Parts: sequence; C-alpha cells; structure tokens
Amino acid sequence: MPPRTNTRRVRSGSSQNLAGAGPRAHTGPYEKLINRMYEPLKLLHALDPVRGGHTASATLPSPITTQHIRRQFRDDLAFLCEHDKGGDACTALGIEEREDCLVYWVAANTNPQNKIVPFLADLMRRLVAVLKDVHAAVSSGNSSTALLETASKEITAYCTAYALSKIKKICALLRKAIDNCTTSLAGGTFSGQEKALAGWLQRVSQSTDALGAVGAGLDLCRLAYDKRKSAEMQTLKALAQMQQDQPHSAQSPLQCFSKAYHYIGRLANHIRVPARLVGSVMDVEDLLLNPFHIQALPVVDSAPYRPLPRPSGAGPATHRSLLESIAVRMCRSDDTELLAELTAGLQELEQKHQLTQRMQLDDKSFKAPRVHAEVQVLEHFHAQRLVWADNGDRYIGCSKAACYCCHLYFRHHPLRPVVPDCHNKVYLKWGPPLLVGGVAHPGFKEQQTLLNRFIEDVRKDAIEQIRERRGRRPFWQPDSATAITQTVAGDNVDDGDRDNDGDDEDVGGGLLNSRFEDGVLHESSNSGDGTISAVSEKTYMSVDVMIRSLVSLDLNSDR
Repeated sequence: MPPRTNTRRVRSGSSQNLAGAGPRAHTGPYEKLINRMYEPLKLLHALDPVRGGHTASATLPSPITTQHIRRQFRDDLAFLCEHDKGGDACTALGIEEREDCLVYWVAANTNPQNKIVPFLADLMRRLVAVLKDVHAAVSSGNSSTALLETASKEITAYCTAYALSKIKKICALLRKAIDNCTTSLAGGTFSGQEKALAGWLQRVSQSTDALGAVGAGLDLCRLAYDKRKSAEMQTLKALAQMQQDQPHSAQSPLQCFSKAYHYIGRLANHIRVPARLVGSVMDVEDLLLNPFHIQALPVVDSAPYRPLPRPSGAGPATHRSLLESIAVRMCRSDDTELLAELTAGLQELEQKHQLTQRMQLDDKSFKAPRVHAEVQVLEHFHAQRLVWADNGDRYIGCSKAACYCCHLYFRHHPLRPVVPDCHNKVYLKWGPPLLVGGVAHPGFKEQQTLLNRFIEDVRKDAIEQIRERRGRRPFWQPDSATAITQTVAGDNVDDGDRDNDGDDEDVGGGLLNSRFEDGVLHESSNSGDGTISAVSEKTYMSVDVMIRSLVSLDLNSDR
C-alpha cells in the first residue's frame, strides 16, 4: 500500500456544496473513490457523529494472560507518550522483531521525533534498569518489593512531569465541570448527600490551583487516584448515571457530573499506568533486555479530499435534490423500494434535524484530513513486510481507543491486524493514506478493495439510522476511558477528542466504562502460550505486594 517516504503533502480544498447534487463533475478514478468514501461518511456525521458507546475487543481474561499483559504494555507505553490533550499527540506503536534486535516503531498525529521518541527512550532505559535490579535482588535471595515501590514512584513522577501540559488541560476542564456541578447542586432538587458533594468538589477544584508548584501535577493525580472509589465519587457516579436515565439535551447541566467523574478518572490514570508498567516488567523482559531501537515514523500524507463542484448550468441544489442525490448513490439502481424509503426518511430527518445545514456547516469548517497514528504504524508494517514481535501478534498499542473510521480500516485491512478498541466517534478530518500517482500506484487495487468495504459498512450504518428515523443521541462522550472501574451498567466514557482543538465539548453517547483495569498481576501457576509466564513465586508475589501497597489496588473491584 502507500509508501512511507518521498510523499508530498497535499492540502484538501473546500467547497460551498459539501455533498453535491445533480450531474457530477469530471474527475479521475482515484478522486472518485475518495469522494465516494466521504459522501456517506459526511451524511453519517450529520445524522450522529457518535455511532455507539465504547467497545472492547475482548473482556479481561481470567486468569490474566501473558498476551493481555504484553498488549497492555504497548498501550501503556503509548498512553504515557501522549504528552498533550487533543489529537496532535495521540501516539501509536508497533514492535518489529529482527534477527539481531527489536524495533519500536512510533507514530503520532504530528511528528513524534522531537519530544515523544526521546521520552520513550528514557522511559525504556528506566524500565530496563528496574528489571535488572529485580533480577539482582532475586538472585541474592532478597525481596524486590522495596525497590519496585521506589522505582514506581520515580517513574510515575517522571511521567507526570512529562505530561504536565496534558494534566493542566484536564484540570481546566475539571474546574469548569465542577463549577457547573456546584451550580446544579445548589439549585436542583437533590438529596442532602448529593448537595454535600458540592463542598467536596470545591475542595478538589481548589487543589488544582497549585499546578504551578513543583510536583503539583503528581500530587493532584495521586489525590484523584486515592479518591477514585470514595463515597463522594460513588455519589458523583450516580448523578452521572442520570445522564442516561433522563432525556435531555447534550448541553444539559446533568452532563457536568459525567465530565467531573471522567476527568478525575483521567487524572488518576497517570498514577495507575506507570505503576502497572513497572509491575509488568517480569512479563515483558524479552522486550526490555533484548537489544532494541526506537524509530519515529514520519507523518503520512492523507489522500486529499476535494468536494466535487457542481457543473455550470446545473442550477442551485435544494435540500430535496441534495438528499435525493445522496439516497440514489446509496442504493442499487434496481432497488426502487429502498430508494423511496431512504428518500422519505431523509426528508423527515431533514425537517426535524436540519441535516443539510449540518453538512454545509461541516463543509465550511472542513480541514485537511490526516492519517491517524495507528493507521500509520499498520501501513508501515504492511508496506515493508515487517515481522511482528510476540510470534506475529499484529497488535498496535495506542494512547486512545480507535475512532469509527480507524476501526473500520483495521477491520477490512488485508494484513488482518488485531482490531482495536473503538470509541465509535466519526471524524471528518480522518483520511486514508495518500497513493502517489493514484490509480497508477501499485497499491491502488488493494486500497480500492479496502475502501469499498469501508464504504459499504458506512452506508449500512447510515441506512439503519435513516430507517429508524433516529436523530443524534443526547449524551456527552469523550475519547479515552475514565478508567475507574472496568464495567458498569451501560456503555463507556472516554476522554479527549483526538481531532478537536478545543475543550472536549463533544456530543456523544455512553457512560462509565474503562479500557484500563486496576489489576496488574494475578498469581498463576499456568504456563505456555496465552498464560502467565513462569517466574519465581517469591518474585511474583513481591511484585503483587508492591502494586497493592503502592496504589491501594482493589483486586476484587467491579470489572
């Protein structure tokens, strides 16, 4: 598929008519393919940019398997590399196995070379040192608990200092949510326990004011972690659940409870992840002790999207002609029944939800699409025919769950990678990799097949919603997991719009589920593929005790 080097960045244009209607302007096959992809995607975004709650590729295995820990290791490295909020710092990595070494291939939505790669190299050096110290302690018959506890604290402090910009932005969002919470609690019909929550939230908000002090980011994250399962957080979670139980707009004051709960969970995750990373070193020792290199992937250019202009003399497009033209291209030429159903459904949704206006607004604000980090890593492994580490486990670690488009791209990719967890949000800024030369590129047929399957799935989702006459869901849903509990009734909550330059004020659906679990290690005597690797019982238990004592893990928590 697309080459990783020698590509020229092409910026997408814009047009006053996003979807087009009437006779189509002449263009080449490659441009037609890209436009065929964006048209139903834009309609889907207008219908509802959130296609469901967060999905997980698999439930937490019991006992926890070596494969799960090693995949989590990749995700945790990527999470810690993400030093800022928004889409630019979103990080993905894949591990190549060579005869003489391992190569950690790192990609981000912007160039990872200057900041992410040096941080990851230093973090890996620290983890290697921890692992060697554990081996030395075990060889001498000593407990490794104390040194693991010290190492975990040091690495956590190092990682929170690196991510201070991200932590500050989360705190700003948390303060805004808390202000709305206290206003709602003061004026609403809440119980005494719920109203008492306002004082606790104010104290949490005041603790964020000291972020300028040295170590304040670490202290605040630890406070969030220590309080994540407190009675106040349980009350906050119950109020957040009202978001799903009561119909209201996405801008309702009730959204503030979900946001406050979520952002506290995000701060706590900056304690959980480094501790889990340190606790997993014995299960990934080959990934640390074998020679390795860290390589940054250059940012990959996206296939340019240029909305097709209306030919001269075609006349202005009306709402009806615009939607009818979209419906025609979503149906087989002989399926008149489906065409009539879609046309009627789109007209009804247009009256209720102003689909055309939404699509035109999307057009005016349309930005050049970009290739997301996990797709960059996937295409690099595919184009270069690299060998995946861990016996060919085609797993790519990422700092966030995949978006709707990345999920479909992985699902239909010929390399058949592990399909990532998905937050189900549609981003029009998403784009497939550019094929220089278009149809003349040797990877065109392969990309054409992939995108045709991609388009088919998008159309199916759009048709299903049109048939149901369903508008947008009135729930707020961010991108990353809240990470306080593994499962709760309902969907997930996640953090941060990976393509949003603003404050994560997205509309979506879902609540209180987590991609990250509290448990790091479980004692097991199993061995072999897919189970806990055999290590010294004394060493294994010392790691487990360290994790318990350091971050007060509740291994019997709700999952």
